[in-house]
Formats: sequence, structure tokens, C-alpha cells
Amino acid sequence: KQKTAYEISTRDWSSDVCSSDLHAINVPRGRALDAFISVALAIRRFESSNSERFPEVWNLVSETLEAELLKSESGMNAEFSTFCGLYCSNLHFLYPDWVESNFNRIFPLSDFSSWSCAIQGLSYQRHLYEWLFVRLRDGGHLERMLFADNLPDTVSEKAGQFIGLAYLEGYPLKVDDGVDLLMRIICSPEPAKLNSLTWFFWTCRGLHLTDRSKSDRILEFWRTVHSAIDAS
Repeated sequence: KQKTAYEISTRDWSSDVCSSDLHAINVPRGRALDAFISVALAIRRFESSNSERFPEVWNLVSETLEAELLKSESGMNAEFSTFCGLYCSNLHFLYPDWVESNFNRIFPLSDFSSWSCAIQGLSYQRHLYEWLFVRLRDGGHLERMLFADNLPDTVSEKAGQFIGLAYLEGYPLKVDDGVDLLMRIICSPEPAKLNSLTWFFWTCRGLHLTDRSKSDRILEFWRTVHSAIDAS
């Protein structure tokens, strides 16, 4: 009965990809996965300072995580997809090789349902790491986050924030086809995306701009915006 109820819940939910985060945290299976990952991370933190007492935590959880990922990449495991995105950086701390080698399985572009769940989970990330940005940029995930239909506004806003942070840090923003992600926002026919990015830069004032180069980049950003407006 429990298995049948879960299968029905998954089918009913899958037609509304915009609610994956709420779905994942409010069903028993989602709460169990959340607890499983949280406990694994707690053991990993303890293991870091007590390596002689604990075996590698990866040996305890790898089989379960791999089995869950196998189902999630084909759109059959909404809860795990969401928590994989939500805990992406934490799982990287747990075992970086697994996350980096399976990044395109965690965020599978070939299955929009699974990808959207993982991306909505990722939109709760509060920190940007260079390894994460590079994979989001090179895999086409950032551009899709910006412009894909049927996603919450928070996903597009998070993509803009990641691009803004990468710009301030001096990370390359061009993708394989030569398109600059910052220019995609500036020249977008949707002004809300540029509004969101400029507001994000405004919230940074006085907080993270002790480095003069970051202030210079924001001034250059405004010059670029002015040129784009003036030309049109």
C-alpha cells in the first residue's frame, strides 16, 4: 500500500514541476532522504577529526546514493533529485569525485522533470564555488535556468545571482558557442532579469566590495548596460 501511494503521488506531482521543493520536504520518503543525507554529513564531519575511529562514510552510503540516482536521472525519483540539488555542495564535501563525475546525471538535461527538481533544489544554495559554477556554465545549466519555461522565478533569479558573483570574482562567463552569459542578461528581451541582477549588485554595496577590482567591475557593468540601452 505504501509503495502504491508513493507511485500515485509521484505521477500526480510530476505534472507540476514548480512544486518540487514543497513536494520533497512534505512527503515521508522525502523526509527520510533528507535525514539520510544529513546523518551521512554528520558522520563525515565527525570522521574528519576522528579518522581512526570511523571508516570512510562513503562506504556506508555510496550504494544507496547510486541506487537513488539511477532512478532520479530518468525522472522517477523527484525527492532525491530535489535533495541532490539542495545538498549539491554538501555532497561534494562528502565525496567530491562522485558529484563531479555524476554532475550531468544529477542535473540531466535530457529529462526536464528530473532536471527541474534538481535545479529548484539548487536555487536554495547560498554560496557559489568555482567548481560548481564551471559545471553549471559548461553544461548549459545556467542559460537554461535563465530562460526555461515552467520554472519558478526563484530559479532564474538564482542563475542571475550566480552569474553576478562569478562576474565579480572574474570567472570567465562565455559558454562554448562564445555567448557571454552577462550579455545574455543585459540584452534579454525580459527586463525583469536585468532588474534582478542590478538589484543583486545593489545589495552587495558595502558588504563584499572591499576589493577595488570588484567595484571597478560593477562600474564597468553599468557602462555596458548604458551602451546597450543607448544603442537601442
